[in-house]
Amino acid sequence: MTVYPSGRHRQAFIAFLLVLVLFLVTVDMLIISNQRTISINEEKKHMNVVINLAGILLRESLLKHDYDEIEQFLIQWGKEKDDILEIKAIMPNGFLLVHYRSVHPQVNIYSIQKQVEYFDRNLITLEVVMDHTHTERILKGLQLQLIAGSLLLASFFAAFLWIVMKKLAIKPLEKEIERRMLAEEKILEAKDDLQFAVEDRTRELDISNKNMLKQNIQLRDTRDSMLNLVEDLEVEITEHKNAEEKIKIQLENINALNAIDIAISSSLDLDTTLKIGRAHV
Repeated sequence: MTVYPSGRHRQAFIAFLLVLVLFLVTVDMLIISNQRTISINEEKKHMNVVINLAGILLRESLLKHDYDEIEQFLIQWGKEKDDILEIKAIMPNGFLLVHYRSVHPQVNIYSIQKQVEYFDRNLITLEVVMDHTHTERILKGLQLQLIAGSLLLASFFAAFLWIVMKKLAIKPLEKEIERRMLAEEKILEAKDDLQFAVEDRTRELDISNKNMLKQNIQLRDTRDSMLNLVEDLEVEITEHKNAEEKIKIQLENINALNAIDIAISSSLDLDTTLKIGRAHV
């Protein structure tokens, strides 16, 4: 007989596995969030360097007031960089010298402002709006890889933990449950046997009591019959004694009569005859 782990242990194992997966996914999200911050900061640092280089390249044109070359350079720079969404070149007096806008949709954006100076004199302010969708796409791919790795790790860990639990905990538990179930079956069988024995003994006692009751009734009937017989015998004995008394009296009377008769026959003396008669009366 095979005994499987109870539903409670199975639910506890599944709950532990879910908690483990949730913990790993949370760690992955924290790693991705931290990596996103680092990547965006690095990207901003890189763009600051690029804008500084662009400002250095534009400084000579600004000093020459060659604004057409500045516009061509900035527009060409925006077209070559897919992650640049918008470029503004603002003069110190607030005049918008160049305004380039990309046709790409603005989803994940950040802006950087940088002043191009010459001997502490502001020549122009460059404002660049960047799109870090590519970085987000890379981070999402990394996130999916981390989550897949976490799920794979959780699966391997769950399989390993299941094997360990089955060998160290579940197998002995199954054996213990099986042993207890066998003991319970034996107890139930013994209980059934005892119940059958009690029922058989009860039936035997009922039959014995019925037989004893019949015997008691028969004995009582026999006793009553014997008592009636004794009473009848006593009556017969009494009647017999009375009959004997009567017969004895009758015999005495007959003997007396015989004696009188003999006396009368043997003597004619009246006095003698009277004496004999008085003696037998």
